[in-house]
Amino acid sequence: GQSLKVRLEIGDDEDESKPNLLIDGLHLQFDGASVPKDAPRVTLPGIDGPHPKVSSGPRVLHTINEGMFVTMNGMHTLDLRDGCWELVWRDEAPAGTIIVAFDHPEEARRNEHSSALPKGRVYVSFPVWNRELLTEQQIRKADVLRDAKEHSEELKLHLEKMKETKNPLMKALHFRNAAQAHERLDYSGHRTVAEIPDDADVTPVGGNLVMCREGTVWTKDGSFLGGNHALLGRATVKTTNDKPSSSEQLKP
Repeated sequence: GQSLKVRLEIGDDEDESKPNLLIDGLHLQFDGASVPKDAPRVTLPGIDGPHPKVSSGPRVLHTINEGMFVTMNGMHTLDLRDGCWELVWRDEAPAGTIIVAFDHPEEARRNEHSSALPKGRVYVSFPVWNRELLTEQQIRKADVLRDAKEHSEELKLHLEKMKETKNPLMKALHFRNAAQAHERLDYSGHRTVAEIPDDADVTPVGGNLVMCREGTVWTKDGSFLGGNHALLGRATVKTTNDKPSSSEQLKP
């Protein structure tokens, strides 16, 4: 099956008072087989949530190498148990999400001042795209960003001319033109296409699927029909040279 090496960075980059917890060396292998019904596993947001039909169902996950982190006392191994994964893909959506789930029985932190990976359920999510659909979206992204750049330059030009002219009528004209350029920029869609990854941001994961190299680490209390969702940090991934799974094994 497809295997991935994952690095977890726990913490908030904007909170300089708490150093991030870096967990490296986590090596996972994604098995296409379903988790047996009597096997222990962590609950998943797709199959155990309000829309189970969008999920591939819980699949077997093998931990080849457990993640490691450093404390003042040396190197420590991350204790992750009952791992599994699923692929969530809504009908007609251009992208889905691979979600990896673990039980983490003991809090992990570098020291009392650092960010911590809390005790409980830990989830790692990565967006997944159909390669052909992503290429189409990337072409659209390039067109939208090109138009947005033109509107931005037009806006800047009219604002500069508005400041330079002493003629009140010309000042009003440039203000109107700047406002129109600003409106065209707002409606260009440049903010939404920013979420479409470039080729350098994705890696093949089998068949015609590619996965974003950066994902999120989060936790959840309660069931997926309620409870609180907390973002813990980010995850980055690189593939190894194992034989990839087929897209039929992955996509529900």
